[in-house]
Formats: sequence, C-alpha cells, structure tokens
Amino acid sequence: MKKNIYKTIYIATCLIIILTKEVYGYLDPSAMTYLIQVLATIGVTLTTTIGILFYKIRKRIKNKKENENKIVEDDNITVTKK
Repeated sequence: MKKNIYKTIYIATCLIIILTKEVYGYLDPSAMTYLIQVLATIGVTLTTTIGILFYKIRKRIKNKKENENKIVEDDNITVTKK
C-alpha cells in the first residue's frame, strides 16, 4: 500500500517538474502586507473560536456537576448535598 502512495507521489512530482513553464511576474511589496493581514485575521478568528468553544464546554461541565449535587424534593424545593 505504501509503495503505491510513494510511486504516485514520485510520478506526480516528476510530472510537475517536467511540465512547468517559466513565468515572469512581479510581486508588489504591498502583496506581502496583504498576506500578513490575512494570516493575522485567520489566527485571531481561530483563537477566538477555540476560546468560545472551550468556554461553552467548561460551562456545560460545571452546570452538569452542579445539577448532580442537587436533590429535587416535593413542591420544587431544591436542596444541595453536603
């Protein structure tokens, strides 16, 4: 199985090297600034999303533990275990 994967990667690499053409282009210095801004935005978005998910998970676990410690008696009176 691994031989097939290595063979496929080898063939693909050879084809890419053989079939490439020269391209003459110019990258404006401001293009790097845009790239840095995009990467920073992605990083902030991922960090915020992960933080929110961890907060929600932690809140659910905390609520679950609090609910396990409560005993509900008649007339909807809540008593906590000691």
